[in-house]
Amino acid sequence: MKLFIKNAFIIMCAISLVACGKKESIATNKAGTLYKAGAGVSFYYPGDFKLNEVDQDDGATRFVNENQVLFYRVKANECDNDPDQLSELYKGELEALGVDGLKVKTPALESGLKCYEYSGSYIKNGLDFIYLVYFDDHS
Repeated sequence: MKLFIKNAFIIMCAISLVACGKKESIATNKAGTLYKAGAGVSFYYPGDFKLNEVDQDDGATRFVNENQVLFYRVKANECDNDPDQLSELYKGELEALGVDGLKVKTPALESGLKCYEYSGSYIKNGLDFIYLVYFDDHS
């Protein structure tokens, strides 16, 4: 199912926590390392993570620490859905990929941007994830 908006961009701050074996959590805060992704987009990642090069296959920038991976990716939209519908459409896409225990929250960001937090685990491989997503309605 395509979830892309025509001539619009989704800025996906997809920060994914992948933990092999036991469930672990990472608190990302201003005590980490600042990463400036572009004009007006920056975030802190934990200082014990190392920045890897951008993967040309999926365009993701990865931050790695042993069995944990955080990543940042921007995806373009090419469909004509309303920006307000994108959160539900993205939730449906995750469910179609085989996600168990999917939860959606809207954390309060200091910048005031509306961001969605999707968390759960993939049924196929048992990996846990947390995705922070921002939908931009540029046309």
